[in-house]
Amino acid sequence: HLLISEIINLYAENKLPLRKLAKMFKSSKATIHKILEENNVKVRTSEEVITSNRKYERNSFNSSDNEKAYLIGFTEGDITAFKKSKYTIGLITHSTHNSFADLMKRCFSRYGNVKISPAKNKSFGGYMWRITAYLDNSFDFLLHSERKKFVEELSNNQYEKFLHFLAGLIDSD
Repeated sequence: HLLISEIINLYAENKLPLRKLAKMFKSSKATIHKILEENNVKVRTSEEVITSNRKYERNSFNSSDNEKAYLIGFTEGDITAFKKSKYTIGLITHSTHNSFADLMKRCFSRYGNVKISPAKNKSFGGYMWRITAYLDNSFDFLLHSERKKFVEELSNNQYEKFLHFLAGLIDSD
């Protein structure tokens, strides 16, 4: 009773998810999945579904060790990094300085969306900037435990990395 060619077309061409197709055809996800497999249509993994449905593109970190050291120092100074999900590292900070918001945008916007929005600050009665960025999980080196390891591993023979780390730390203030 299901229109197999239409299901295949909607899934493959229009990229509709299994859940939506199951609702449309008043069926279960398992049935739709079975139909696709029987017709040699590759079913997308959950990771592929998540990445294809993102509103903003994300790029993996693939830069130099020096940039990595700078970003670690920058994050260490004034940014909270957290694991938002299996696929996402979140960064958040607040600042009253436009220049800091601009710097954070310059540092991270090529890797993901950086959002800058006003937030009311009750302690001084004015507004400040709330800055958030959501990056791909290749930025897990910005998480607290990874930053701590990085700082502990810095030694005298990594002078250049240390200077980049220090530059990021100073820029965050």
